[in-house]
Amino acid sequence: MIYDLQNKTGSFEVYKNSASLMISLKKAKNKMEFKSKNYKEIIKHDVAKKNITQLKDDFGIESESELTSFINELKKDRDKIYKNYTKLQINRLLNVSKV
Repeated sequence: MIYDLQNKTGSFEVYKNSASLMISLKKAKNKMEFKSKNYKEIIKHDVAKKNITQLKDDFGIESESELTSFINELKKDRDKIYKNYTKLQINRLLNVSKV
């Protein structure tokens, strides 16, 4: 999950930067030609929009800073879990060796 969220970082910036591209698309007389010339940028916009929608719907994340904060909290929680799991494993091994 952390990996997937990290892949979504930058989506807010890409979406914001593609606003002028979308305005140009709406104003274009030949939309198909415009889309073919700007295909890569339009795909980046679409992926960013999809990512932002998913972040808002699933996690209530509305900005890049909220996403970064959420990822950092998940990492801290993961580290605590691994630390406790390791302690449990060590204790289990020590108890088994005493028998």
